[in-house]
Amino acid sequence: MDRRASRARKDVASQNQCQMATPETSAMASQRSSAVHRLIDALPEELRVPLALSTVDEMTSADIAGVLGIPEGTVRTRLMRARQVLKQKLQAGGGL
Repeated sequence: MDRRASRARKDVASQNQCQMATPETSAMASQRSSAVHRLIDALPEELRVPLALSTVDEMTSADIAGVLGIPEGTVRTRLMRARQVLKQKLQAGGGL
């Protein structure tokens, strides 16, 4: 069974590589990435800044709280809210 599972994983990985290599999938990925960037740019500053510090600068909630001068719990709430807004807009097709 281990051989079958290993082969199945290789087959899936191979299929994923083939799918990702097509011009259509590359264009779709690029379009989605652009849409996500537009949606992030459209977030209110109080949500956008903590999200950027967390994802781009890879800062912890405690670090972000120190930089922004706000409680750590507020940072976590804003990160959660920013991600919720982005998820809702992506699911609704916003920006795509």
